[in-house]
Amino acid sequence: MTKLQPHMTVRAAHTETFGMIQGTEEHDGEVRHLVQWEDDSTTWEEMQTLRSGLQVGQDVLHVPEGARTGFGTGTVLQTRPLPVGALHLVEFFNTSRRLWIPWTQLQPVQEVRALFSRGVQPPAAQAERFRLRQLAHALGAWYQNVQGLTHLNIDPLPHQLYLVQRILSSGHLNWLIADDVGLGKTVEVGLLLTALRERGLRRFLLIVPPTLTEQWQAEMREKFNLAEFMVFGNEFAPSDGAHWRAAEMVIASIDSLKLPHNRERLLESGRWDAVVFDEAHRLSHEDRAGRTLTTARYQLALDVRALTDNLILLSGTPHQGKENKFQSLLSLLRPGPEWAARFAQLELNPDLLGEMVIRNRKSQVVDASGRFIFNGKQVHPLPVSLSSEERDFDQALRAYLKAGFATAQGQGQTARGRIIGLVMTAYRKLAASSHAAIERALERRLGRLGHPQLTSAVVDEDQEESDFEQDEQQVFDAAGSAFFQGEEAHVVNLLNMLRALRGHDTKRQQFLNFIERGLRGNDPDANLLIFTEYRSTQEYLANALRDRYGAEHVHLIHGGQKHADRQAAIRAFEQGASFLISTEAGGEGLNLQRTCHVMVNYDLPWNPMRLVQRVGRLYRYGQSRTVEVYNLQVQGSLDEEILSLLYTRLEQVARTLMPLSEDFNPDGLQEDILGNMAAELDFEALMADVGRATTPERTHEELAAALQRAQRGVEDRQRLLDHASGFDHRSLQGRLTLSEAHVQAFVEGMLTVLNIELTERTHQGKVWRLRLPDPLERRLRQRGMMRVTFDPDTARSVPGTVLLDTTHPLVRLMMEEARTFTFGGQVACADIEGSDVLCALLRWQDAMGITVEQEYVALQRQTDGSVQANTDTFADWLLQPAGPAEWNATPAADTLEELEQVLLHRLLDKKDVFPEMYILTGAAWGNQFSTRHLRFFTV
Repeated sequence: MTKLQPHMTVRAAHTETFGMIQGTEEHDGEVRHLVQWEDDSTTWEEMQTLRSGLQVGQDVLHVPEGARTGFGTGTVLQTRPLPVGALHLVEFFNTSRRLWIPWTQLQPVQEVRALFSRGVQPPAAQAERFRLRQLAHALGAWYQNVQGLTHLNIDPLPHQLYLVQRILSSGHLNWLIADDVGLGKTVEVGLLLTALRERGLRRFLLIVPPTLTEQWQAEMREKFNLAEFMVFGNEFAPSDGAHWRAAEMVIASIDSLKLPHNRERLLESGRWDAVVFDEAHRLSHEDRAGRTLTTARYQLALDVRALTDNLILLSGTPHQGKENKFQSLLSLLRPGPEWAARFAQLELNPDLLGEMVIRNRKSQVVDASGRFIFNGKQVHPLPVSLSSEERDFDQALRAYLKAGFATAQGQGQTARGRIIGLVMTAYRKLAASSHAAIERALERRLGRLGHPQLTSAVVDEDQEESDFEQDEQQVFDAAGSAFFQGEEAHVVNLLNMLRALRGHDTKRQQFLNFIERGLRGNDPDANLLIFTEYRSTQEYLANALRDRYGAEHVHLIHGGQKHADRQAAIRAFEQGASFLISTEAGGEGLNLQRTCHVMVNYDLPWNPMRLVQRVGRLYRYGQSRTVEVYNLQVQGSLDEEILSLLYTRLEQVARTLMPLSEDFNPDGLQEDILGNMAAELDFEALMADVGRATTPERTHEELAAALQRAQRGVEDRQRLLDHASGFDHRSLQGRLTLSEAHVQAFVEGMLTVLNIELTERTHQGKVWRLRLPDPLERRLRQRGMMRVTFDPDTARSVPGTVLLDTTHPLVRLMMEEARTFTFGGQVACADIEGSDVLCALLRWQDAMGITVEQEYVALQRQTDGSVQANTDTFADWLLQPAGPAEWNATPAADTLEELEQVLLHRLLDKKDVFPEMYILTGAAWGNQFSTRHLRFFTV
């Protein structure tokens, strides 16, 4: 038997006359309703004579029958007439859900302007209810925007949250994440996967470099509670397709999966909800001279693409100055000939990148308070002067290399000619690294030439897990016979000179002097990260440091290590060891920013991009000090002269390309430009060309021409990548600053409302003991006594203590309660500094019409007439209980409209998402507050 609630709007069945229910009576089993009509007359009406009087756009409260909990307040979107009665499509404000509700369960909510015009005066106690109501709305928006991640062991940065929101709001999950090195792409993936799990996705495959599989597993487990991830080849070794299909979360090495037998089984693994490729620039696919070159890694990516609708690519250097390689990555995200044709014309339509690529740069990354998080770096040259014996060796080596390069050039484009050129280039790099590196390589060369005295001295080095050293190994293996007449004599002479130099290595000695007198003289406790290109150089330095400082203070990491050994070395370094020596491959994925800020490059890599990546091991989020980088530069050496000139010119070009703007962190932007310059240059070819130059002037000319070409390429690429999506730190301006203190203030205010007793505070007030009333205990299915804290560290360190954040059921229940219509606080007076305050929720939706983001805004008109959003004054006011205040005169109607225009502009100004609506949760003039709901649609 249906009974209409008082104040429900009705319409007479046959006259289109509107009225309002005033009362209900039951007589002889029949229900009648007292209706007050538009002309103020009243009549008793039976149910069959009444129809719904609700209008589209009207705000309503859901009042369900019986003891059920309603959906709260919302707006009527559509009406569906029925033979008896009607259904209304209502969008409910708190949840954004759209539901068809019988009209008999909907009660109109009075308009705020009517309340003001009638001079409705609220009770003085409503001020505190208003404060709690606003906190509930603000914390609810905060919770939604961070996807409920406050319980994780991380502190997400604004650009990381922006990335997750951008992807989730885009309507698809096919993106290239091209953030700079050190901006936390692993964290971004963890945040994204956590959000996708909340949306019901379950099967994830992460394909990463070989040295990083266990590191990815550890970060997913420790920071994001994603403990289900298994590492392929370790705890997960599938024997067939069925075994693969049973797996939900897998991390695999790209070089393991690309092997034919593993790739075949992977193809039987079934559909994946999302696949992530780390270091995606290694997926090489390009056109050369009319031929398409596809690596096994890229073929693996093509195969995996067929197993998923959602592909995420990660790369700090996606373009690398090679347009066709960049287009091949984009083709993985948007396969098919139609997209390939569009990518070929990318310069004409670069806006495509805005829906495919997200690029955040160090120059613009800030913390939650809007402060730049990078403190800069300083680069210092450490010049090294060669002894006369070392200069003689350098001249002899030049003669050997000159003969080798001449032979390679004489061979033309034959395979043998290319091999000889590669070997000569490799020897130049080894000689620039250390005496030990070139000596071991020449011993190996002499052994391959069959020299009887030195064959036994040849020692095979462990092969590094990097493309660079794998290629070098293949070159050495392919070079089996003499390259030119007299080569063996050259090699024997060079080895004899190197043996005479043992114990007289000027570069190593000056390096040790710098540590002893310079670095440790100024800061005896400083630890030092040292980079070398080669394992032989690494061990060479390690032995010298062990002799001087003790083996316990020297640790090594390289690509051939097991994950446990690598982690043990890093842990020892972070816990007090003085030196960590890393090769290029070993430094992959290395994060030492919290315990080290000083780096020495014992040898400079030919490609400055590798230097940028080295510096990124320390120059990344979490580094609290200025990063100090020291580069050893040997004076008088051919290659060192070229490298020194190259790096100097790169710094000059980077400075000229930096815009003069206060909106950028200059040091971070210079790092970004250096990386772009490095990606534009073919350093192998450049070093070979300038190395064969006959005069210093010719060397300078070659470098200047190459850098000029690179500068033009960087400018073109910057214009292209400027069309990618990216976080703008200026978007933080005007955001309401919330913290755990606001959660605590809200909970403390709600304790009395819900009859929860706070029995004691311990641990300097950080731990509270709460006693829940019986109804709440049953509703939450929670024990009556709880020990809670608002501090994550306390929750981890005090046994039996529960963290109360916006994800906890008790806090969620409090937020729901404070946002209900019956909670009160819709109209209130309160003392807030300033006047003309308007509070609102702004919402945006994706292309599918799903709400993806909302922002809480509190506008305040200042005494000078200006309007400011989310002031610190209002944020501070929310932290303290609100006392009663006096009700003053009714405000002018145009004041509300003017502030609403500010909200409207804010709603329309956001990019990448579609404006959905704004909901006013509070309005104030002086000390006057009220609440209304207003829906805004865009065409």
